[in-house]
Parts: sequence; C-alpha cells; structure tokens
Amino acid sequence: MTLKEWVAAERQRWKGLSAYPKFEHAVILVLTTLIAVVVVFALWNLVLKVLLSIVSSGFDPTDYEVFQAVSE
Repeated sequence: MTLKEWVAAERQRWKGLSAYPKFEHAVILVLTTLIAVVVVFALWNLVLKVLLSIVSSGFDPTDYEVFQAVSE
C-alpha cells in the first residue's frame, strides 16, 4: 500500500467517526508529536554534551586510562 492509498483509506475511516473518537485521535496525534519532539531534542542535547565533553577533555582513545574514565 502506498502512502497516497493509506492517506485515502484513513480519510475514509475518519469520515465514519463521531465527534468524540475524532477528538481522541486528534489528542493522541498531538501528544505523540510532542513526545517525539521532546525525545529528539533530549537526544540531540545528549549527543552535543557528550561530543563537547570528549573534545574539551582532550580525548585520546589510545590511552587506556582516559578511555576507561570516559566510559565509566
């Protein structure tokens, strides 16, 4: 099933719903989107902090003691 067909099928299904199920689906869509945005920003923040920490500490992966301190 292509994306176009899936969207058409969902529109048909959406038309058959009453007001409350439409409201529920809209709320679920909004909450799912907000959670996804928060997770993406948290992951981005974590990646930046780890990379900046590695760069600023003079990370040398060939030095065993430094590598062990970073991995702990």
